[in-house]
Amino acid sequence: MAILKRFEVWLFLVLVSGLVYLAIRGEAPASVSPATTGTPGSHSGEDPVSGETPTDPGTAPIPGDDGPLRLESLSIAESEGGRIVDVTLAGRSGADSPVTLTGDTLQGSTPEGDPVPRFFAPFTPEAILAPDEDTLVTVRFWLTEEADTLVLRYRGQELRADLAARSPSSAPDQTPALP
Repeated sequence: MAILKRFEVWLFLVLVSGLVYLAIRGEAPASVSPATTGTPGSHSGEDPVSGETPTDPGTAPIPGDDGPLRLESLSIAESEGGRIVDVTLAGRSGADSPVTLTGDTLQGSTPEGDPVPRFFAPFTPEAILAPDEDTLVTVRFWLTEEADTLVLRYRGQELRADLAARSPSSAPDQTPALP
């Protein structure tokens, strides 16, 4: 077995066995938080050590309602050519299986009915709602025109988020209101 005397072969075997170990172990790296990735089973963004919820100065909590989805927070960032609106939702899928929030299952629009497209962010995990427990997910929309309200529709439920109260030029302590 002359092939086992080569350094490159041993290096290759060590690397492959390390990758197999990491794949089988199945744990997420410490830098990935379930609350930010939108995986099923994530209840909140609480720090497991201190029990505190991290706050973002550009995010304000929004009171929820009684539907399968509730608006948890709303954040707006100005960008060249438009605004990026991050909407954090909490709730269950309302189905027997997990539901991926795509452009077909969760639609965004202006009050006039103009569609608001999702913001494309490569390598961002899909937002998935679990059927049996509350899940916290964040969905991004891309607004190219001025709008005071973002209307979200999910399985017959309509949620309205007041963007005027959360615009970057408004006071930071204002909370968006739901009608």
